[in-house]
Amino acid sequence: MMVFFGVTRFTVTGLNLSKLATRLTKEGFRLFRIKSGKKSLDFSIKTANYKKLIAILEELNYNYIIKTQTGARASLRMLSAYAGALLGAVAVIVYIAVSASFLHSIEVGLPSRETEVLKLLSERGVTRGVAVSEIDIDGLEDALLALDGVSFVAIRLRGNKLYIDLKNSLDAPYHENLRGTEPVKAVKKAVVSRVIVYDGTALVKVGDIVEEGDEVIAPYELLNEEQVPGYASGTVYGKTYYSAEATYGGTVITKSYGGVKTYSAPVIFGIAAKLPGSPFKHFEAVYKTSITGFLIPFTTRTVTYREIIYQERECTFAEAEESLKTGLLAAARGKMPLGATFIYEWCNIETTESGIKITAVVECEEIIGGV
Repeated sequence: MMVFFGVTRFTVTGLNLSKLATRLTKEGFRLFRIKSGKKSLDFSIKTANYKKLIAILEELNYNYIIKTQTGARASLRMLSAYAGALLGAVAVIVYIAVSASFLHSIEVGLPSRETEVLKLLSERGVTRGVAVSEIDIDGLEDALLALDGVSFVAIRLRGNKLYIDLKNSLDAPYHENLRGTEPVKAVKKAVVSRVIVYDGTALVKVGDIVEEGDEVIAPYELLNEEQVPGYASGTVYGKTYYSAEATYGGTVITKSYGGVKTYSAPVIFGIAAKLPGSPFKHFEAVYKTSITGFLIPFTTRTVTYREIIYQERECTFAEAEESLKTGLLAAARGKMPLGATFIYEWCNIETTESGIKITAVVECEEIIGGV
């Protein structure tokens, strides 16, 4: 039954393969015919799950090779087009049987190295028209892996088509940025909310307050209470706070709009004539480019200036309170960095010698340290 549904066999190379096996078990994979080496792990899974497995291997940066695939394959679809004539059906069967014995096409998954790969295959006698039975898959994989800069090769023979998947080696700096021998440090003051450790040992827990520069993940593993040197990588999240404040002294500044002035200038050979400046002291500007004409397009650049009028007026604190809170909370939210997640916001009100002081505070969660 297992062969009927198809089985795919993988060879995975890399470090900490026991960690990979644990991850796959948690993901619901059933591994067959497991063979473990120093830096490799051979196993088989149901073919129906192989795409999900490849996604996990690429996410964790493991090198892998698909060694074999077995199982039923639908290969006689063309017969339905000739069902009306027995002679035609027999001809199709004979054609498929004969053509399947010889290589019809070669597909290289890495276009930048296609010429180099096809040359190597040709030197080994693998070209269109060669007998499929004469193709040495293992030998070709070894030869392609020996090419400079190639870190992964998988060759699949499907009927009379040969598929070759390659991957170039990653630059060394890319690996170095993933894990470091230095500790992970906090980049700002925060209250720790989440700690995700990929390598190393967490030095903080949820609820701890950290200052900028504090170590949050150490580059070692604890083994029987001893520190074994290694790498430090992970992500630490923290709650951070951003504020804005103002003092109410009996007056508020209101904003309104006044006059509007529009200027236009032609665009000749892609160069626009200089537009006049705003006649207003405080203003908003809206620029627009329009194209008119049928046979000969004519391009015009337009700017519209809208006057802004600020006025200071006396009012009670009760009248100004909601407006002040709204403006200050918007200013505090504007200080949140990109990627931060909003949690809560509030305002504190206190009386001082210079007036009523309002402080708006926004609470959010963001990454405060990670490699």
